[in-house]
Parts: sequence; C-alpha cells; structure tokens
Amino acid sequence: MVSLTRGDMIDGLRDLVQRLHARGSRASIRIVGGAAMLLRYDDETVSIWVAAPASLLAMKLRAARPGRDTDDIAALLAILQLTTVDEAEALFEHYYPGELPPDRAYRLMERIFVAGLPDAPLPPSPPQFGQRRDEP
Repeated sequence: MVSLTRGDMIDGLRDLVQRLHARGSRASIRIVGGAAMLLRYDDETVSIWVAAPASLLAMKLRAARPGRDTDDIAALLAILQLTTVDEAEALFEHYYPGELPPDRAYRLMERIFVAGLPDAPLPPSPPQFGQRRDEP
C-alpha cells in the first residue's frame, strides 16, 4: 500500500487545480476518509470539500479497522470532545440511523478511552495551490 503525505496530496491537487484553472474549468472535489483530516481548499472556480469531523468519525467507526483506524478514531473523539462510548454511539446513529457500530468499534473505543484520549490535534494550515513545494 502506498502512503501519501499531506504534502503529496497537496502537490497532486495543486497540479489538478492549476490544470483546471488553465482550462477555465470549474470543479468540485470531495475528499473523505483519512485524507479528509488533512485538507480543505476553496476558491472561485475549484472547491475541495472535506468531510466534517463528525461524519469522518461515523465512517471510521463503521469500518473500525484495528491498527488502521485507531489513531484517527482517537483523534476524532478528542476533536469532537466525546468522552464516552454512549456519546460516540449517539453520533454514529445520527449518520447511520437504525444501525449500531460494529462490535469491533466498541472494543476499539473502550481501549481508547481506557488509555485516555490524546490532545486534540491543531487544524492543519490551509493548503496553498499556487506553487509546487519544489518551486522557488
């Protein structure tokens, strides 16, 4: 599996935004999942929409892949200031009415709460799509 850094994603999106601008094209790009925790951008012709932390947490809880989603779930719980499994379950049910998180999500959250929530990460700075990182 290839891992992309925030910088890699910004460079790729920067190239796309510049091509769209050059063509005079309008576009809307939606980013969800782990990448959504790193990006947000909006200008007159191109919008990159990023899923809100609450919807990201609901999606992460639905997947609940141990090891792969654990850090993201812990960070999102901290960002949203959710301190109990019941609060997280209520949020999940808002996005997936009539469903409960899978059992593995409960086990994962219980481990996170026992270990203690991390400090909420600071929001990343808005990406700049004017120049590539390797340009002067």
